[in-house]
Amino acid sequence: MYDIKFATPSGADWAEIIEIIDDDTNLPLTQIDDALIELQVQDRCNAPVLNASTEDGTITRPAPGKFQWLFSKEQMSGLCIGTTYRVGCRATIDGKTTMLFTGDLAYIDGEFTWC
Repeated sequence: MYDIKFATPSGADWAEIIEIIDDDTNLPLTQIDDALIELQVQDRCNAPVLNASTEDGTITRPAPGKFQWLFSKEQMSGLCIGTTYRVGCRATIDGKTTMLFTGDLAYIDGEFTWC
């Protein structure tokens, strides 16, 4: 399991693509292509603030061994600027659930003024 650090600015979508590599072969882990993949973002009190899954189509698979998600800026607007959230992602394959990664999402101030 890996600890991943994410950051995204306010006022924007949050999109990520993850590639799972088999440690033995150094190739994409294609078993993930048939897995139920779930992602959850929680506040520091463990309350879910964002959810995504392959089951409901909010996580998609663009290529073998890869998956991606996109939360719109409207979905992200419920987060508090300057706050770091917990992120967890798991996969269920053949009835067995495995954590793929945990990590943090820093929701940073996206205000920017062009000069």
